[in-house]
Order: sequence, then C-alpha cells, then structure tokens
Amino acid sequence: MTFLFLLPNALKRTLKVWPLTTGHWPLTLLLTVYCLLPTLLQANPPSVSYIFPAGGQRGTSVAFHVGGHYLHEVCPFEMLGLGVKATPLLHRAPHTAWFEGPLVPKPYSSNSEDYPKDQAGAVSIAPDAPLGVRRYRVWTSQGVIPTMKYVIGDFPEIVEQEIDGQPLPTPVELPVTINGRIFPREDVDTWTFAGKAGHGYTCEVMAARIGSPLDSRLEIIGLAGRPIAENVDGKGTDSFVQFIAPSDGEYQVKIHDINFAGLQHFVYRLTINDGPVINDVFPLGGRRGESLSVELNGMNIAAPMATLQMPTTTDSTYTHQFASDGKTTNPITFELSDLPEFFEQPNESATEPPALPAVFNGRIQTAGEMDRWTFRAGPGQEFLFDVRASRLGSRLDSVLTLEASNGTVLAENDNLATDQTDSQLRHTFPAEGIYTAVIRERTPRRGGAGFAYRLHVAQPMETAPDFQLQLAADALTLKRGSELKFKVSTTRSGGCDGPIELSFADLPAGVTVSETTIAANKSETQVKYKADDTAKIDAYRLTVTGTCKVGQQTIQRQAATTEAPVLDHLLLAVAMPTPFKVIGAFETNYVSRGATYFRHYTLDRGGFEGPLTISLADRQVRHLQGVTGPEIIVPAGETEFDYNIKLAPWMQPARTARIVVMAVGVVTDSDGTQHKVCYTSNIANDQIIMMVATGELSVDISPKSVLAARGRTAPLTVKIGRGQSISGPITLQLIIPAHVRGITADDVTVPADTDEISLPIQFGDNELGPFNIPLRVRATALVDGQPYTAEDQFEILTDRTQQ
Repeated sequence: MTFLFLLPNALKRTLKVWPLTTGHWPLTLLLTVYCLLPTLLQANPPSVSYIFPAGGQRGTSVAFHVGGHYLHEVCPFEMLGLGVKATPLLHRAPHTAWFEGPLVPKPYSSNSEDYPKDQAGAVSIAPDAPLGVRRYRVWTSQGVIPTMKYVIGDFPEIVEQEIDGQPLPTPVELPVTINGRIFPREDVDTWTFAGKAGHGYTCEVMAARIGSPLDSRLEIIGLAGRPIAENVDGKGTDSFVQFIAPSDGEYQVKIHDINFAGLQHFVYRLTINDGPVINDVFPLGGRRGESLSVELNGMNIAAPMATLQMPTTTDSTYTHQFASDGKTTNPITFELSDLPEFFEQPNESATEPPALPAVFNGRIQTAGEMDRWTFRAGPGQEFLFDVRASRLGSRLDSVLTLEASNGTVLAENDNLATDQTDSQLRHTFPAEGIYTAVIRERTPRRGGAGFAYRLHVAQPMETAPDFQLQLAADALTLKRGSELKFKVSTTRSGGCDGPIELSFADLPAGVTVSETTIAANKSETQVKYKADDTAKIDAYRLTVTGTCKVGQQTIQRQAATTEAPVLDHLLLAVAMPTPFKVIGAFETNYVSRGATYFRHYTLDRGGFEGPLTISLADRQVRHLQGVTGPEIIVPAGETEFDYNIKLAPWMQPARTARIVVMAVGVVTDSDGTQHKVCYTSNIANDQIIMMVATGELSVDISPKSVLAARGRTAPLTVKIGRGQSISGPITLQLIIPAHVRGITADDVTVPADTDEISLPIQFGDNELGPFNIPLRVRATALVDGQPYTAEDQFEILTDRTQQ
C-alpha cells in the first residue's frame, strides 16, 4: 500500500537534512488515516481577528485595517447602524505590521497561531451619530464572518504609532481616546500627560467588551516614578482607574496584559478624561412627567445634586447627559415608570405604610446593610416583587426576602435567572396585615453608592399571548452542494404554546430550508439549509419570521440576534467549494537554523486547471518561530511543485517546527463569474515538519555596544564561523528597524578566505534614534544557490544631547 506515503520525497537542498522516520506503517493505520482524510482536509472560510483602530470619534473619517485570514486582495465589507458609512470593499494593505517580540518558550510555542493580513478601509462617522457600538462584517466567495464590534466615541482620538523594541512614552493632550494594541508579547504601552495638583482624572480601557483577548492592567505612575493607582478588573476584565493628582507634573499611564500576552488582535481603546465622569446616580429612575432630584457621584462633578425633568415618552428608559462646569458628562440611562415613587430612607417612621402598587428606590450604602420596606396586603392579594439593579447598571447582587409582621420568612429569592443577579418574587398573601420586603447585598462585605436598586411592587398583569424569536448567530456559511443546521429559538409568554411556523424572506434560488417548525411547547428547532449545485455564489440578507396561532389570533414576530446592538436579519453566504488539494508525504527532517528548506508536494486538481498561488497559510498549527516563505505560482496544469521556506537564524535548536501552506486559485463559475478560493490542510502528512538543528554559519560582533554621536563612524569587528559546507564569500548587512533614524552602514563582502572583517557604522549629522532596540548584523552565504544566514546583535548607547 504505497498510495499515501510513497509519494516523492522532498528535495534535500539544504545542508544536514536527515530523515527521522523510516519503515512501514501498519495497513490498518494507513487505512484509518486514508478514511479520515476527507474530514481532516479543509477549504478555508474567511475569519477576522481585529479591526484597528477599533473605533472613531463622531464627526470624523477614520482609516482602519481589518486583520483577517483568507480575505485575499479584495473583499466586501459593511458596517451596520446609524451614522456610519464605510467603504464597501476592503483592499489588501501594502504592509502588515509584524513584531517578533521575545522568544516564545515551550510549551506555548506548540500552540496554534494566526497570522492575519491587513485589509484597508475607511468609515465616515456623522457628527450626530449615536455613541456606542456598531457592527461590521466581511465576506468572500467562501463564506461570511459573524459581525464584530466597532465603537463610536465623543473625544478626540489618536492611533498608536507602533514601533519595534522597548516601548517609548508618548505624550497626549486630554481628553483623548487612544487606540492601541498590546503587540508583541510582553508589550507595555506608556502614555503621558501633564497633570494638575488636586484635579481628578479617569482612565478607562475598552477591550474585552469589544471582543479583544486583552485582559488589561492599568498602572498610574506619578512624579519620581511613584505609583499612584492601579486596576485590573474595573468593568469586567477591562481596567478602570480614577485618581486625584497629588502635584503638578507629568503622569504616566501604563497598560499591558495581566499575563503579559500580546499579539496583533490585542487591541484596546484607552480613554483618559480630565472632565466630569459620573460613576453612579441615585435614584436609578423616576415617574414619567415628574421632576426628579438626582444625586451624582463620580469625578470632577461640580454639584452633587441635579434636577432632571423626566419625559412623558412611552419608552421604558431615558438617557441624559448632565452639564458640569460647562462640560458634558458621560450619558446616564434612567428607568421610567408610571407608578408612585418612594425613596429611602425606608419608611420605618411612616405612620401608615404606602399603598401598592409602588416603586421603592434604595441603596445598600454600607456593608451588611439591609433595607426594609413595609406595606399592607389583604387576604388573597397577589403581588409581583421585582428588584431592578444590575439591569440598570447597579453593582448590587440582590437578595429579596418577604417577612410577616412577626419576622417569619414567607419567601426569598436570590437570582431571577441563571444569568441575572436581580431578584424577583411572586407571592399571594394569606391574611390582612403589615408585611416587609427586605433587600440586601448577597455578599455582606459589599456596599456603596453604586449599589442602588428599584423595587417594583405591583399586581401581576395577565400577559397577552406572545413570543420572540432568537437567531443563534447573524451569519451563516453554506457551501454549494452541502447542507447544515442552524438553530432558531423562541421565548414564549402568556400561553403562546402552539407550533410556530418559520418563513424565510429573500431565500436565493437553489437554497431550500426544512424542519422549519418549532413544535408546540418547544423552545427551538434546528432549521436545515441546503444549497444545490445551481445556487449562485453570493451573500444574501435573509429575514426569518415566525407565525403562531392562539385561538383566533395570529401572532407574527421577526427573528433577531440577542446581543446588543441586535440585528433583525441573517446574512447567508452561499460558498464556493475548493476543487483542488495540496498533498504531501509524511516526513520529518533535521534542518539547520538559518537555512533554506524545500518541501515537495503534489496537487489533486479536482478538475481545476488554472494556475495556483502557494504561500504560508494565514492560520498555522504552531507558532512559526520566525519561519518565512515566499509566494510562488504553480503554472496551469502542473501537478507537482517544490515550496521553499527560510528558517530564522535565531531559532532554538531541538524544537519541532510544523508549517502549513495554502493554495489559492480563481474558479470560473458556470455563469462566468470568477471566485478566488483557498485550500489548507492541517494533517501531519501535509505539514512541513522539521527538527531545528544548529547552524553551520556563525557571526560574532565586538564591541556589543556603541555610543551614538552625530557625525561619528564606529567600526564593528565581525568574526565569521564557517562549517564544512559553507564556502564562498559572505555578505554582511546592518538590519535597521524602520523607525530608527540617523544610522547607516554599507554592505560588506567577506572573502571566502577571510574570517574577520570591519563593518563601519556611520551616524548622521541630524536626529538620531530612537535606539530602543538592539541592531542586528546579518551574515548571508549561498548554499546550493539558496541563502543561509546567521545574526548577532549590538546595542546603541545614547547621550540625550545627541538625540
């Protein structure tokens, strides 16, 4: 049985390449792998890691990059919501920033890692665009991504100018929203501003709340390097710090990942605000049409009390921005009600308990405090007690207890749902009497100004029959010629228990749906989508409507997503399958670091005869450890090719590298449209698997540090070490990071019979640096016509007067 593993071996064009594995595999194992191949091989739907910057100020136009995988040179793009207009197409950016950063230690270097490529676009944000989150998405001929988040802000914004090496402090003017990212690993960004003694400052990170993997930590450093404040989890895992400057001077705001992780998608928005910021208000709502006295708690609030006229709108909430010393605060949302409102202090001193229904407004201001609200109820009366706290932004995790006049506990509730910390009780009272509703914080050690609540007490209303439909996602990729299932759920109320029939508007030709009924008393169905071979490759906006009959009444509701901001449609992408496959024979070899290595592959074209572009895959099974590879073209009709990769000269010996390649081709459909499709396989047979060996070329620089001075020439002594297979001349090149100014060096050729040479380093007459990263000298030899490299590095020492 040679059909799987006896394909042509890779060409051994580098020095010291020895097969690690030989012999015959058991027939049963061969058959098992062969049978699993169809499930392990995969075409590549698009995906996205980030958008950077992750937001913009309203009234501006913002250029951005979307970091994605398998998006190719051009892909459609849309941003949804009010006040935004984005470019309909994203184009491949000329350059995608990459910083290797510190060496990734074992076992983390064995983890999979993505290498997104930047797609450039822009968005115009209207001056009156509502603040908050918008959603964006991209798609290709092979699928659509679920929507991701983009933020509309109110302050001036800047975008981090990323450079390699140690981070440099960057001054900013307040207020400001900084768009940055923690990249590479162990990155610590530092932002500075001029603080005034006695003034308050608010620093807020938005990262996890917009889908970034960053688990941030903020640290505030004052004069003489003295720590002022720090925070890890202020709002979820996003950091939030407020402090009052003890003196005039420069303050540093440092941000990093709590685990010192970092990559391209560790994006963040850091807002540093010297204006008024409201943290908490009391009460959390009021009666429609009435005047409400509001207590404001926060930073730089000129007056602790404000009067707010509640609107008469039928909306359930009202959002308002207060004014403080001529500046506008952050928006605050209040609940609206038509019931009588009562405020603490609770009514122990009242001669007569208030009549129900009513809303009781209170706070657990100190640890261990319990609020007690008395009321009168008659025999057989039923009331719904609903604590609204976390749903209104409060930090209170409530516990609600009903007591009789003698202190007997009648009922108690902690959480009204598994994902909701507010409490709720429905209780029928057995006799006429005075009863008490007791509210406390679940954790006795907690309390404060931010632990407010509204207790709604009213007779339960008969709920009219109704239902809501929820989409499991806002995007669905359906390959032509295949089928898949997609969940649609329902939330029923008021006895709406019958079957719900689903209908699908704008379903494209060639796509059918089945299992479109949510059965009586059931909460979901798995709708089966099927695309036949005639379905047109495109993205389609579908709406899903449910119809349920209750008696003579017919109720219709349109399905929507569940996470705000919600979408009322599903984007269905009919995807083009990839006809071709890249096939390799399993092998593992030792390869010297710094060397060039070739891997032989065959192609199963599946009827596709056009040219194919081969490159490193956008998504890898392991960290690449600096391995690079070119983009090569396999001509039309060819069924074999060799792919070469370049090993970084600094790779650690004895590590195993696993590299994945991808093939991209343009398929012409029966209607004449062209579609770029991609193929990648992660199975071991198709990987480039190598054990990293030490190199046969070395370079040693002395001195290891050089003092920078304008107009100076500093000679470096470079010693070359050659193995038996390194012959011929060697080229020395100074590698200068793009951000470093004022230093040059001409390439130097080291003759074949020379092992030591001088490399002059020339400093310019103008601005020098910044020298925040060691500079590298690269030695390049040719082995069998391919580059073989080694590197050493040295530091540049600076005199501040020379920068």
